[in-house]
Order: sequence, then C-alpha cells, then structure tokens
Amino acid sequence: MNPPPSHLALSRAARAVAQDLRVLETLCGGDAYRAECAEGRIGAHIRHVVEFFRCFLQQGPSGRVDYDARARDQALEGCATTAARAMEEAAERIGAGALAAMPATLVMVESLPGTGPVETPSTPEREAAFCISHAIHHLALPKTLARRRGVTLPDAFGVAASTLRARAA
Repeated sequence: MNPPPSHLALSRAARAVAQDLRVLETLCGGDAYRAECAEGRIGAHIRHVVEFFRCFLQQGPSGRVDYDARARDQALEGCATTAARAMEEAAERIGAGALAAMPATLVMVESLPGTGPVETPSTPEREAAFCISHAIHHLALPKTLARRRGVTLPDAFGVAASTLRARAA
C-alpha cells in the first residue's frame, strides 16, 4: 500500500532537515561544531533536534510520546556526520511507513514552563510536523553561532517555509 500524500510530504520535509544538517556538516563540522560559546555549542542544538525525531519514532508505536524521556546522545553532539546520518535515518523511517505503524491517536507528553508534564492528544502526522517545525526553528541559533565563527550558511537555513514564501511575495 502506498503511503498517503501527507506522509510523503512529511518525509520530504524531514529529508530537507537532513539535507540542512549535511550542509552544516560540510561548512561547520569538526571544531566549530563542538566549540563552546555563551549560547551553547552548535552540536548541542543539533543533538536536541535529532533527539526529538528519535523520541517520536521510537515511542510513537506505543501510542505515547514523552519528549522529556528522550536519550541525550553525546555522539550526536560531538560529531556533525553522526547527527546528519541519524537525521537521514529518521527521514527514511518516516518515508518508509513509520507513521502508518503508529496508532491513529497518540498521547503527547512534554513539560511546559511553570508546569509538570502535560499530556495532550495528537496524531502521528501532527507529531512529525511538530518535529520538523521544531528542527527548522532550532537551526536558527546554530546558523548564528556559525556566522560568529565566520561560516555563512544558506539564507534559507533555519527559516520556516512560510517565512520564505512571505519574503518571496
């Protein structure tokens, strides 16, 4: 059975995030990826992004996704190639039917400011879209950190698709 159009669109969007991580790896791998500054390390921000995808894909089949209960994989933080590969694997899984293998309704758990964990109903498609949007917005800070190190990333890196469309209009 072919995946629904929404799953294909989500897979393409996740692949675009993976491509951005490959660009980051090429332009900002090695010491710049691991370098410490006041706003953190590029690698730490990328680890955070990839871990949300991993958490969603690992826990989704259970019907409950708890983003607070994600692994903190230091290998993703220390190596841009490892992080890019992990993001490519996540995109592949989304394209290969991982969303269809999840219950139609999920319980999403995440701590919000001023609260303990909050549970809300969701769907696999909504959580995949959340992970993609979360990733794009989180790439904005590594873009700034790279710029401080003299590395210029593409203009569209870390910018939401709606913002790109608004700029083009």
